[in-house]
Amino acid sequence: MGQGQAERPQGPLRCQPRPHHARHGATGSNWRRRAATARGDVEELVAIKSRDLASGHGYLEIAEIWVKAGQPDKALAWAEHGLKAFPQRPDNRLRDFLVTAYLDHQRNDEALALTWVQFDENPRLQTFSKLQAVAGKLGTWPVQRERALSGLDDSIAREAAMTNRWKPKPSVPNQSLPVDIALWEEGLDAAWAAAHRGICDRHLLILLAGKLEAGRPEDAVSLYRRVVPLIVETTLTDVTRRYLHAERGLASMLI
Repeated sequence: MGQGQAERPQGPLRCQPRPHHARHGATGSNWRRRAATARGDVEELVAIKSRDLASGHGYLEIAEIWVKAGQPDKALAWAEHGLKAFPQRPDNRLRDFLVTAYLDHQRNDEALALTWVQFDENPRLQTFSKLQAVAGKLGTWPVQRERALSGLDDSIAREAAMTNRWKPKPSVPNQSLPVDIALWEEGLDAAWAAAHRGICDRHLLILLAGKLEAGRPEDAVSLYRRVVPLIVETTLTDVTRRYLHAERGLASMLI
């Protein structure tokens, strides 16, 4: 069975005959959807939506319909089917829906595990904040935070130490995400320490320097001095690129 034809939750899906003028194409589907919505016919609306399940978002739309209809168990079943139907291209909006549903159903371990999946797949501030929100509700944030930050440090170290054909030597660890997280948590000392453990996005360094100006002006100045050469180098590179482009253009005109 293909991904777009995944097995759906069992239950009555009542479909009424389609009017003659609405039997073809998207126009007919839209007409039926509007009619079902106007009648408050949830099962008919789900039946219409279930004919287009080419991605996890289709399942999410049906799950949201059941939530609005006061049927959280049916909503959960459709969302779980949607996640299983597309294991190679999961929809994070569907995952977020499931996390909320699991919490509502007191399935806390599953909610936390699904949130961890997102962070492990794509560690960044957004997924870190999702972890904080869920673990905070469960009262386990200090432990989960330590796990996340420790795992992030290990991942950064591994990536910096990795060598291959195109990267024959280890690189300087990129501390941009730890700095970003520390700034989000308003931990200036942690951000300062992370910024000095490796390279960091210059925009984050500027942001950190701005927050240090009032209480730690010397530290702020040192960060600005660190950033200025990067800006100058980028600017010069851009200017050089534009000059060469103009030179080639002029040369072609003179030929």
